[in-house]
Amino acid sequence: MKNFLLSLFSNTIGKIFYLITALFLISFVISNQKTVNITLWPFSFNIEVLLFLLVLVVFLAGFICGYIYKLLKNKVSNDKS
Repeated sequence: MKNFLLSLFSNTIGKIFYLITALFLISFVISNQKTVNITLWPFSFNIEVLLFLLVLVVFLAGFICGYIYKLLKNKVSNDKS
């Protein structure tokens, strides 16, 4: 019974966290609909992109890089053992 209540409580907390995160992201997307120009300095390359899309892609790239770093660090530490 105790494990059931613990799993139910943690499952509910997880759903609330995902709901709050989703509401925050929806609010962020709605309020940042402007476009920005991205220019790579040495090149004459110019691209116009939505601000919210740029921010979300940069955060996603950061999370992916952090995840890959963590995996590689754990692999190296497991190989030394």
